[in-house]
Amino acid sequence: MKHSGCPPRCTTRRDVTAATFLEAWRRRESVRVVDGSVIGWLLVTANYLARNVDRSRRRYRTLLEQMREPEHLRDPADDVADRIDAQSMTGRVRDALARLPKRDQDIITLCLIEQLSTADAAAVLSIPVGTVKSRLSRARQRLAADVSATLNRTTITTGGTR
Repeated sequence: MKHSGCPPRCTTRRDVTAATFLEAWRRRESVRVVDGSVIGWLLVTANYLARNVDRSRRRYRTLLEQMREPEHLRDPADDVADRIDAQSMTGRVRDALARLPKRDQDIITLCLIEQLSTADAAAVLSIPVGTVKSRLSRARQRLAADVSATLNRTTITTGGTR
């Protein structure tokens, strides 16, 4: 029972006091009277009850500290949706790559997909390294523009993306 305007420890004190007098009532036949007073018995009983409350609180805090935070598991539906989106995007990029001129496809395939260095790509294509770099830059721009245009057309015709 929580009392308004009373801090938690105050409530505990009131609860211990109430429990002490309840215990005195329950054991009224066996309560030890010393010099015509039960104050000693009440103090000892209140002390035991307060210690029990403290032990109980410590055990509860220890248990809470030992408990782990629940793992926030990803929803499998999100994984499926992500895979579908990735497959859709991969298909769009492949289509856009196929629409590029052959020399742009070659540069992108060697440098980005096969991850050859520009020097190695230049050796394979028998062209200077500077030419590989400039073609790669222009091919990336064309590919990005094509994919972006495809996404914009899809968004407009479908009324938005997920």
